[in-house]
This record gives sequence, structure tokens and C-alpha cells, in this order.
Amino acid sequence: MKIQVTLVAPPINYQTSLYGFKHHFSKKNKYHRNQPPLGIGYIASYLIKHQYNVSLIDCAAHSWNMQQSVDAILATKPNIIGITAITFESEAAYSLIRELKKKNHNIFLVLGGAHVNSNYPKIHIECPEVDAFVAGDGEMTMLEISQILEKGIDRDGKLAEGTIEKLANLRGVRIRKNDGIFTTLIERELLDDLDQLPSPAYHLYHHHLYKPLPHRAKRLPSTSMITSRGCSYGLCTYCELSGLIKKSYRRHSVDRVIDEIILLKKITFAKEIYFQDDIFVSDTKWVEDFCNQLISKNVSISWSCESRFKGISFELLSLMKKAGLWRIYYGLESGSQHLLDKIKKGHTLEEAAEAVNIANKVGVDIVGFFMFGLPGETPEDARNTINFSKKLGLDHAIYSFTVPHPNTELYSICKSEGTFFENNYHYRKVSFLPSTYKKSEELQKLRDKAFREFYLRPSYVYRCIKKIRSIGDLSYYFRGLNSLLGYI
Repeated sequence: MKIQVTLVAPPINYQTSLYGFKHHFSKKNKYHRNQPPLGIGYIASYLIKHQYNVSLIDCAAHSWNMQQSVDAILATKPNIIGITAITFESEAAYSLIRELKKKNHNIFLVLGGAHVNSNYPKIHIECPEVDAFVAGDGEMTMLEISQILEKGIDRDGKLAEGTIEKLANLRGVRIRKNDGIFTTLIERELLDDLDQLPSPAYHLYHHHLYKPLPHRAKRLPSTSMITSRGCSYGLCTYCELSGLIKKSYRRHSVDRVIDEIILLKKITFAKEIYFQDDIFVSDTKWVEDFCNQLISKNVSISWSCESRFKGISFELLSLMKKAGLWRIYYGLESGSQHLLDKIKKGHTLEEAAEAVNIANKVGVDIVGFFMFGLPGETPEDARNTINFSKKLGLDHAIYSFTVPHPNTELYSICKSEGTFFENNYHYRKVSFLPSTYKKSEELQKLRDKAFREFYLRPSYVYRCIKKIRSIGDLSYYFRGLNSLLGYI
């Protein structure tokens, strides 16, 4: 009999704890997550392919508290529980592991996800209760863990003698041995061909529970997918990808992505897709082929993506729009060149302005991400960022506080150039205060000033009104206004 594997995203309130909204987008339905956690979806489909019984539980999507989450997970009668976490979710994941261990110490608990990939050397210190944690591509590792435990778990759910020793030889995982000491990580080679993996187990998600952030979708229902792993640039000092165990960039073939879009539309009835890739336009030939196939195969779907703007021409963006692109997100970060250079963004203010100009000429909505509180930033730099963002011609601007993640170059720099407020990933709270500021309230006021000055300009309101062409557009801007009021 195959053992039961339950894959879990931990309970956490994204809207209030991360994004800082003062109320839910819908008081009737308390949506806490804006898109499905696809990492465990890939693992689920890979295990199902090998005939394992798999359940997928997204506690945040259900708005469950810790006790509700534990009860729902244990109700699946799992032999193995795999929990995913980004760094923001790590404390919730650790708490969930501790509670599950209290309820049933025989269940084998595995932690994975982006947080482990960039922080694997110290997970055993932060959460010694976990039985194993997986770094790198998790599909093959989780399969091998399941295969060993399938043979090593007795009828009472206990591990047979020698099972831990077999697990300890696996690549890509650190195992807690019987003496409580964790094994040393032996790196696993990354998958070169992502098409070897089946599509995420979309049928296991409760898609109706996900509600996109107001700026992320114009046509509902909306969903998300990913076409690549890693980052094709990988130099930004603030990004956790810079600390990943492996940095290799890989991408699904265009044929595979088109097939998955068609599948996803059938399952979710989605009219729009947001691509989660860190940089969508990395290989212009791939993007051209992708767009041409969407057009030739008459795949009707609106979509948006995040990207660097190097290599994006008027011609390419025009083709992307023709294929359904309506919005693109750029990491512009700052209005001061010396700060961009310090975080190794690799672009100039002039190039950023030209990229936004091209998007406006093509007629693609453009969103700019900006960071406040970078090391070395002065109040004058912050005002430069506000003024720069206002004059660019953006449809939306998103201002976030700098969060120095451990195991990044930025974290090391910040250690000597300011004050840390540890374990704070809330976008509305200061995580790091540069030494150029006297107190966090000063930085807070500048960031709040940015939101007010950008969105309450008469010229911005007029820009939005001019773009209203339908009831759907009106609904979109109404949702945006509602969320802005909830934020400020």
C-alpha cells in the first residue's frame, strides 16, 4: 500500500501581515492569498505520477488558524508532511511543524521552498523539530524520501531500524539522525529539462479561494503560472536568489507552456494569467516564439508579467501586447543612480525612463516597484524616488521598505550601515533603518508620502479616467480605489 503524502502551505494572513491592508478585499470571503503556491503543486504531480497518494492543503487560502490547519492536515492521515515556505512564512512554518510534532511524533516532517534554498545552513538551529529539509529542486528528493519511508514505516507508523541511515545518503536533503544531529547537505544536480516534470497538480487547488491583488488582474477569474526557475540576471544584492544553493536558470519549452495555459484555462476558466517568473523576458527569441504561438493557435488569454527591461524593444512589446499582454512590472527601485549602482541593478535612470516611455507608446500598462530605506539612502534620495516615479508616466507605483534577507549581499552591507528590526517582512513596517535616518518614523512618513503624492494627483486620476473603456475597466479601477483606501 502506498503511503500518504500531504503537502502544505502554512497558515498566514497575507493581506494584513505582508501587504498591510487594514481590511480584506471582501468582507464576505476572507481571502488571505492572492495566488496558489505552485512549488508544492509540482511536487504533488510528480508524486502522483509515481502512484503516491497525495493531498495538497493551502492553509492561508482557507483563512485557517494554527489549530484549524493542524486538524485539517492530520485528517488526511499522512505518513509524510511536506511544508513549503518563503522567508516571510518561515516562522509560521516552524510553528506548524512544532504543533504537528506534538500531535503525532511518528509523522515524518519535511520543510522545503525558497526559504530553505537560501537559508539551509541554519534551518536545523531555527527549527530542530523538523525531520528533514530539502534544498534545490524538490521533486526527485521528495520521491526518494517517499520510496525509502514506504519500505521503512511499519503498521504503527514507526520507522524501522536503518531507515534513517538510508535517508542520510540522499542528495538535496539534510536529515535529523537518531542522535538529533543533522546530516551535511550533499547537493543534488538540478534538472536541466523542466519539461520532464508534469504540470503542477492544478486539480488539487481550491481555485475559487484565490483572489488576485487589485493591481494584478483586470479580467476575472484570474490565476497564475510559472515558466522558469531561477533568475537569468541574478546580480541584485537584495534578492534571496543570490543566496540560493544553485543559481542555474532553466525554462520550460514554449510548446509545454502553451499546453499548460490551455490546461489551466479548462480547469480554472481563467480569463487572465499572471506569470510568476522573476524575469519573463530573458531570451527574446523564446518570447517571440511564445507570442507567435499564442496568436497562431488562437489562445485567448490576457496576461501580465514581471521583467527587466533590457532587451525589450518597441517591436517586441508590441508583439507581446498582440499576444495578450496588458501589463508589465519593472523593478525600478530608486530615483538615485548611486543607489541603483550600489544594489547592482544594472540600469540607469535614463534607461528606466525610456522603458516606461516605450510601454506607454505601445499601450501596455506599466507598474514600477520602488524601494525605500536602502543602505546609504538619505531623505533627499527618497524624495528623488518619489519625484522620479511621478514623472515617469506609470499606471501604478508600488513602494516597499527594504527587507535585507539573510544570506544576501545586501544583508552584509546593512549590518554595518544601519539598524535592523529582525524578522519583520511587513511591507508597511520598517525592517532596516539606514544610518542616514534618525528614526524609523521619518522613513515611514516618506514612504506614505509617496503613495499619497502618486495616487492623489489630479493628473493621475485623469489618466485613469481616460483609460476606462468598459464596465470591466470601471470595475477594475473601483477595486483599486477600494484597496488603496484600505491601505492608507
